[in-house]
Amino acid sequence: MLSNKEKKRRQHEKELNSLRNKMGKNIFWFDALNNQQQYDLLFAWKREKKINNRTKPQKKTITKKVGGFFNGKFQTVKKEIEIISYPPNFKYFLKEMKPRFSVSVSKMREAQLKHLLK
Repeated sequence: MLSNKEKKRRQHEKELNSLRNKMGKNIFWFDALNNQQQYDLLFAWKREKKINNRTKPQKKTITKKVGGFFNGKFQTVKKEIEIISYPPNFKYFLKEMKPRFSVSVSKMREAQLKHLLK
């Protein structure tokens, strides 16, 4: 009989393997991440899918304060900006998250070599 902790650990390992299989051309980058970063990326993707439950793009307007020189003085002005919110997409999620999880060149080379040797 497995404990709940062991069941969750195995579930997370399967999810991590599934995420790795989705990587496509980014697989070397993913393999170069350390274990903690890989799990952080997995849980960030799960959180994105849970929070963003849109099925098609939605437009919304937000007000944003913009500072600048107007009439010779520095002033802040409120502007309305239209933003389009999209449903969760793994490709765009990776583009957004890649800068947060930087990888050294040497780790990237190691990951590529390991992949070639397999």
